[in-house]
Amino acid sequence: MNSPFADHAGHTYLHRIDPRLRLITACTFILLIALINQLSVILTAATFAIILLCTANPPLFALARRFIIFNCLILMIVIIMPLSMPGPILWQLGPLHYSQSGLRNAALIAARANTILLIITALLSTIPTMTLGHTLHHLKLPDKLVSLLLFNIRYLDIIRDEYHRMTRAAKCRGFQPRTNIHTIRTYAYIITMLFIRAYQRAQRILNAMKCRGFHGRFHLIEHFHWHNHDYTFATIATTAFLILLIILSWT
Repeated sequence: MNSPFADHAGHTYLHRIDPRLRLITACTFILLIALINQLSVILTAATFAIILLCTANPPLFALARRFIIFNCLILMIVIIMPLSMPGPILWQLGPLHYSQSGLRNAALIAARANTILLIITALLSTIPTMTLGHTLHHLKLPDKLVSLLLFNIRYLDIIRDEYHRMTRAAKCRGFQPRTNIHTIRTYAYIITMLFIRAYQRAQRILNAMKCRGFHGRFHLIEHFHWHNHDYTFATIATTAFLILLIILSWT
């Protein structure tokens, strides 16, 4: 189960960057953006993220869909926050008033959230999910955490397909979802059977892996290596990070 951004145009410059470098860069920039409150710094970081995203040549439909869904949630914050914060009033309608400080904080949250999403889409969504697990292993994260991630990635689609098969079987028997006790009971049976089948499958997988000599960790055959373009990208990312810190010190 890969992100559509991981496989699309995988020959681009950004796709060739070492996944470890992309993960470290993304975490560094996300931490900086999450801690600052200066809108100018966030917008500068968003500019850098847009440039990175353009180099990845993402599928436009999937990109637009992701940001539309995400910003529908952010729009709720932008609407509600100015109504609940004190400060200079921009306009008032009866008991409701829009505060200037609330609108500024809402805009700051929206800019910060979209910038972080841009960075995640550009740097992390372009990494195939199995490669991301290997990246975490190379970065010395706990083996159990990496194994859980890889197993979830591998079998989440299988569990989802199993759920769809059971719901289709129920509908073939005349089941129609409604707001009544029968519907609640039917979905409870489906979810219970889903847990039982997932447990049974997990037992079969565990036995099969033990028969193949699995002892709690994956042995990696391929290893990551830095190339000249990785050093170039690291230099560019460090320069961008220093520019953000300089702008932050000036504001």
